[in-house]
Amino acid sequence: FEEALNAEKERKKGKLKNKHVSWPSILFYSEVTKFTKQIDRYLKIFPKKQIKFIIFDDLKAKTPEIYKELLEFLEVDPGFQPEFKIVHGSKKERFKIPFKPFLKNFATTHFSRKTTFYIAKILKLINTKHVKRPKLKEKTKLKLMKTHKEEVEKLSKLLNRNLVELWGYNKIKQ
Repeated sequence: FEEALNAEKERKKGKLKNKHVSWPSILFYSEVTKFTKQIDRYLKIFPKKQIKFIIFDDLKAKTPEIYKELLEFLEVDPGFQPEFKIVHGSKKERFKIPFKPFLKNFATTHFSRKTTFYIAKILKLINTKHVKRPKLKEKTKLKLMKTHKEEVEKLSKLLNRNLVELWGYNKIKQ
């Protein structure tokens, strides 16, 4: 994560391109996190009463309640209660096995595209294990908080919610 953050300046200059990313600006993390700018664009087009803001911390802490609030906001039946489970948690490869050459050189020449896709999916599933997400280094966390404190203050005002306190920004010094 720290490596990705440190690469941002070079990415903005057009260096360090990632061949798997077709939209490089998505890797400009300090820009992506400017929510007030993004929300302002919506508020210029749509009335505030047509927009529902949900803080991820709330969704994570009280998923069923937030889900119900959202259904009520959308004016749909809030009676349906799905099973809430984590689908895409942190994952890691079990083994460093080069599956792509196998798929490209063997599977694609011996099987249909659909079967090759299915084989790839099964291999990925077998070779993936769920892991606990590594904790952010304290130094990195503090640096990010200092960098984004002003944005969080603006967002707090815009949403009329004390995110500075909720996220602990009131405990850091600029």
